[in-house]
Amino acid sequence: MQISERDWSVFLGHAGDTMAALNVPKQECDDVVAFVLSLKGDIVEA
Repeated sequence: MQISERDWSVFLGHAGDTMAALNVPKQECDDVVAFVLSLKGDIVEA
């Protein structure tokens, strides 16, 4: 997918901002972030 570390960081920032704007509870945000981070090795290319 040619996703770089920089792309990954931008995505996480947008995801965090979106969840904050939607007033997603902290525990749910933490769960989403944990899940997304578990996929990083399969998505980000060196």
